[in-house]
Amino acid sequence: MKKQENNKNKKKKGKNSRKYKKLTVATINARGIKGKIRSLETLLDAYKIDIVLLTETMLKNKEGINIKGYKWIGKKQKGKKWRRSRNTNKQ
Repeated sequence: MKKQENNKNKKKKGKNSRKYKKLTVATINARGIKGKIRSLETLLDAYKIDIVLLTETMLKNKEGINIKGYKWIGKKQKGKKWRRSRNTNKQ
């Protein structure tokens, strides 16, 4: 014989009772990523970032970076060459 449960003590489960994990997204303008990978790893760990969008990594063609727990998806910007800008306004 099964024990009968008291229906008054049960919480109703519906759409609003679901618990969702927060998704943390960060955008970072790296201005060259190669010498900053350790700092990036520290930042990702400290703030529990799930997705990071890196811009201006200065990586060539199909280069990427490896950080444990993350997948690199990169794309070279077409038709642009990376050059450092010079101040040409001479007075």
